[in-house]
Amino acid sequence: MNATLRAVAFDLDDTLTVSKSTIEQHMADLLDDLLARLDVCIITGGTFEQIETQVLQYLHAPADRLAHLHVMPTCGTRYYVWRNGAWHRCYAEDLTEDETRRIVSVLAEGAKELGFWEPNPWGEIIENRGSQITYSALGQRAPADAKREWDPDHSKKRKLRDYAAELLPDLEVHVGGTTSVDVTRKGIDKAYGIKRLTKQLNISPDQLLFIGDRLHEDGNDYPVRALGVRWVEVNQWQDTARYIQNLLRQIYAHVDIRPVGTLGSLIRAPAERCWVMAKDQQAQDSRTYVRKLLRQEQIDLHVKADAAATLHLVEVDDPSRFGVVPTDGTGRVMAFLEKTPNPRD
Repeated sequence: MNATLRAVAFDLDDTLTVSKSTIEQHMADLLDDLLARLDVCIITGGTFEQIETQVLQYLHAPADRLAHLHVMPTCGTRYYVWRNGAWHRCYAEDLTEDETRRIVSVLAEGAKELGFWEPNPWGEIIENRGSQITYSALGQRAPADAKREWDPDHSKKRKLRDYAAELLPDLEVHVGGTTSVDVTRKGIDKAYGIKRLTKQLNISPDQLLFIGDRLHEDGNDYPVRALGVRWVEVNQWQDTARYIQNLLRQIYAHVDIRPVGTLGSLIRAPAERCWVMAKDQQAQDSRTYVRKLLRQEQIDLHVKADAAATLHLVEVDDPSRFGVVPTDGTGRVMAFLEKTPNPRD
């Protein structure tokens, strides 16, 4: 796809974190960095409070970056953004009291009839999340290892989904996370949330990348694929971290070490890239030298200045042998001068 990437949306459990666990600081730092360049969305079957506990409190991005973070709990049935120093709810597709009672009754009866009701759960088995009712076979606080062992081939979740879907034809019943089945209003799933997000950002589906661990046909991330977005399936948060690291390298820096001269490098520089260009005749390995020049503080400066391009300039004893770049007091480039006899004049 050739469209410019504008936003990245993430599932939560087993994509950004271990299931029901707090985010590793390395992953949180990557999200902070990504927010400097793109809009970021977290969309999950869990509640807003779960996202806050697992992720949001560990982010250190300033307010201007948090403004580019979109939080969509309960499969996109709710939507929060950062405004005026707090999280603001934009919408909530909440279930009625009657819908809630029906869903809870059907899920409980189905789990018991199918033999899936856990007598000693870790927390609530059926949770009312306002806009979504979630059945968690082993309880909301079950350890990750026990959850993975309960339904490795997803057959149990499918059976309960089919049971509930037959009795709740006016509602949406879908397989959720590792041990869960979710029920929402008809047509409300992660695809609904992503469509709302692309409309809010005024972008096309192919300008958004979705990363999740359940993009297979029965997974709760699968509906997103039908929208035409870019997507990447992962198995654990470490896979996501590696992918985002590579994505950030592509976004932040493309280093041209070919001997094409200053003007040639500028002409070849593509839009929406931070370029660092340098030439050191004393360096035996120019690739190593150029990589040493690229520092996080240089990237941050480029982003903060909202610059079209950032040059790394080196002071030399005899500037007459090189091109010269006069700057003002803020470091803004004023001109480009090719080799001149008296460049300091």
